Amino acid sequence: LYEIAYCYELLETPVEAIEFFNAVIDEDPYSYAAWLNLAGAYERTKNFEKAIWAYDYATLVDENNGQAFFNKGGCYEEIGEYQEAINAYRESVKSDGPDAMIYARIGFCFREIDQFIKARSNFKMALKYNPKFAMAWHGMGLCFKDEGLHAEALTFLQRAVSLSPKEIEFYFDLADNLVELKRLDEAKKILEDLICISPNNADGWTELAWVFLQMDDMENAHEILESALEANPNNFRILYRIAAYEFIMGRTEIGFQHLVKALTINYDEHELLWDHAPFLQEVEQIQNIIELYAKNNSK
Repeated sequence: LYEIAYCYELLETPVEAIEFFNAVIDEDPYSYAAWLNLAGAYERTKNFEKAIWAYDYATLVDENNGQAFFNKGGCYEEIGEYQEAINAYRESVKSDGPDAMIYARIGFCFREIDQFIKARSNFKMALKYNPKFAMAWHGMGLCFKDEGLHAEALTFLQRAVSLSPKEIEFYFDLADNLVELKRLDEAKKILEDLICISPNNADGWTELAWVFLQMDDMENAHEILESALEANPNNFRILYRIAAYEFIMGRTEIGFQHLVKALTINYDEHELLWDHAPFLQEVEQIQNIIELYAKNNSK
């Protein structure tokens, strides 16, 4: 059954997988493998409630197999029920024993509900079982960062990047933390490293421009965004950011050109315009254009 499930996954046909495993369960309702793979197919259709239902049956059939508990925890995370996710992950530990990944997931759940002491305790447990587990280092750093303890966060976020240098998200969090510490040259270097790894990442370019803006270097900030826009002419994130910079520099005509194009591509994300230039919310002409696109978007 696991091989068949893998084939369905490769073919990206979860609906057919659901039909198949339901038929297997009709024949053998005590098949752990069928319930587990049925739940996995529901997960791939983003039907997390049905996936949880199927994982529940899998755990009834075999309460000593932690995989179903672990996967159920992931589904609860997806729907924002973090305490239920924690409970499921703990059952996974009871079944399969302690594991760095499980403790890290529990840590992230506690972080989501702002219980940072419990979150850090679980990240520490993850590092006890795997001292080189980058996700746990990252989670520890995020907890300190969330609490405004940026100096304490720094070592953990740096360690996460060094252990997992291809994890793009880690660079953003480290750079943001360095900006909070006013260590702008270091933040710039981290974002430049990110762009070397992922040159088509629009957020990398926009965040690098933001760091230059914090350094009062509008010329380089604008130049970076122009280069990014040349490579990604229809990226709404870059368009909103460069529109904001044009307005800041007093080049309103070009700013409106970029703004209109951004609104045409993705109106819903127009608040990106305020991120780097909140004063633009008070500019009547800009508000009028946004309201016009709001009406068009609602039709």
